[in-house]
Amino acid sequence: MIEITPELIKTIADEMDIQSEEMETYLDLETGETFMVIDEEYGDALEDEPSKEEMEDNPDRYRLIPAISSRDGWQFMADFADNVADRKFHSRFANALNRKGAFRNFRDVLDEVDLLEEWYAYKNGRLLEMAEEWLRGEMGGEEGLVDYN
Repeated sequence: MIEITPELIKTIADEMDIQSEEMETYLDLETGETFMVIDEEYGDALEDEPSKEEMEDNPDRYRLIPAISSRDGWQFMADFADNVADRKFHSRFANALNRKGAFRNFRDVLDEVDLLEEWYAYKNGRLLEMAEEWLRGEMGGEEGLVDYN
């Protein structure tokens, strides 16, 4: 079994963030390697990597890394907006999140109020927390032992 390290947690967080219907990533619990599986329509696995079928048939070794749902993404945005220090921006964020195109609207407000860097730092922190929680759930272990800095 692999050791849970800040590097592994960051890798898992990055993979959670980029998953899509066309692409999945598996974690090898023996080596700590990740393997991306791209929909057959878009390409095949590399020769030296396990196939999707092999990984699905070996759940004790390979775990499918979950994707961040759009619901989770929306909640990240809502939580960030609630914690923005300058209260005058709260109504702008609320308006952006409650209209069609919430993700684009939110990004536009971030650009307008110059909080894009703060947003990415916040989102990254939330992804790291989710990745660590998932890893510890899959592998066991105490929570909150990893310093991400």
